[in-house]
Amino acid sequence: MLWFSTSQMATFLLTVSAFLFALMVFFLLSDNYAGALAAMVATLAFSWVGGLTLAREESVRMFGLVISVVGLLAMAAIVVSPQFFQIGLFDSSIQRSSVNMSIYFMISALTFGSDWKKIASVPIGANKGITPAPMAGLGARWIEFLVRSAHSPRLAALFFLFTMPFVSVTWQILYRLTDSVAAAFALVGVQLLVVGFCYFQYRKILAAVPS
Repeated sequence: MLWFSTSQMATFLLTVSAFLFALMVFFLLSDNYAGALAAMVATLAFSWVGGLTLAREESVRMFGLVISVVGLLAMAAIVVSPQFFQIGLFDSSIQRSSVNMSIYFMISALTFGSDWKKIASVPIGANKGITPAPMAGLGARWIEFLVRSAHSPRLAALFFLFTMPFVSVTWQILYRLTDSVAAAFALVGVQLLVVGFCYFQYRKILAAVPS
């Protein structure tokens, strides 16, 4: 379950880094070098944390927490700013999508803020090694579903693909900036490749674990 959740957090961060890279290219083409520098730094930070998280490197946990909190604050700023300033870029659709993305940033912050060693030490031993033994009721059924999803190739793939709707605001922002459908679709394609890469890395890790 720890590999499952951290792999998904890594997928989310890497898809965001793909958007930040596209933003850097846009700023460079627009001769906005300050914006390009900021986007480059953000791209490096997100891709570095996402890559190490995908590699199950626990030392990056605090950096992931910081990035998740900063991302959450950025999404909050996008949602709140139109109430005080007239910003044509941030209309109601982008605000709604930003709320969705803030949910994933909040989940990422909770994941990075938790003690991974403590989570990894929780036994899952009962009922054929799938259902957590001491838990009962709705919580147990939810955890059982998550554990089964983590082991099922199809359900796990759906969970990884479920990252895409949460980053839809990145497509909208890039489209508003470039006024190019091709650029937005190119970003979606790159993000799908990132999701696929992270999913196969997760399956590779899972396949290496003894039954």
